[in-house]
Amino acid sequence: MIQKKYILWTFLSFVALAMLAGIAAVVLPRGWVDDEVMITILIVGAYSLGGLIVVILGGIKGSGGRTQRWTLRISTTALVISMALFITGIWVGWKYDQYFLKPGAVTLSLGLTFVHRLVVCPLSCTLPAFRPCKLIALTTGAITGFIVAVAFITDGFGSYDELMFRILAIAAIICDSWTVCVNIT
Repeated sequence: MIQKKYILWTFLSFVALAMLAGIAAVVLPRGWVDDEVMITILIVGAYSLGGLIVVILGGIKGSGGRTQRWTLRISTTALVISMALFITGIWVGWKYDQYFLKPGAVTLSLGLTFVHRLVVCPLSCTLPAFRPCKLIALTTGAITGFIVAVAFITDGFGSYDELMFRILAIAAIICDSWTVCVNIT
């Protein structure tokens, strides 16, 4: 519990630091702060805010009574890697985007898929229809994350772009609606 408290304070201090640096960068005259610094501040602040959510959700036990240690580790690792890749891409230059943007987007998609699992798994309800709703939400969330990751890796789907976009849209809509359904029940 003490470790979680320190992690939360660390993320909160990063969010506060990003907020203060962002305010200072906006208030200072144009040209004093490079665009790379502004985007880095934005990325660190957004990922730190997301990190707060991940750490809070990671301590909640799943419906089976077990903590979600592996899900927490995978999501955290993927999000940290994607943040590092995006920041490196900003400072190295996007001419090397195949080395930073694509892997960053793939790991971000993976991390967000597991964050979705962190949100849905702890939910429990006595209604008999709850388990299929939860299973549908988790399955379509995984399908959505997988399709997005594959789209980034392969630069689209070639002649199947329209079909895969439709499948992605259907999976995302079902995932969103059933996740809301699970949260309501």
